[in-house]
Amino acid sequence: MREAAGAGARHIFANPLFLKPCSAAVFLPFLEQHFPLLVENYRQRYQDRSFLPPSYGKRVSQLVARFRQKYGIKRADPRGTVYTDKWQAQSLGEQLTLF
Repeated sequence: MREAAGAGARHIFANPLFLKPCSAAVFLPFLEQHFPLLVENYRQRYQDRSFLPPSYGKRVSQLVARFRQKYGIKRADPRGTVYTDKWQAQSLGEQLTLF
């Protein structure tokens, strides 16, 4: 959040991952290929459910709220999506890769 605030972010929303079976079929092989040390943890956590326990979500919300307050970032924009002209849009000839 420090980096986001430094880059001009004004609003951040965070929520724990929910991983339905159709998404897990794509996400877990991706983890296996790019982040193999994380795969077993995700497999165990999402073995028989799509959502993590509410207590986990509550803890994530508390942590995110603390960091939003620390860096002066609001939860979300109540007006909906806001676009800024702070950075000029660039036209790229091809799709960029994530990794």
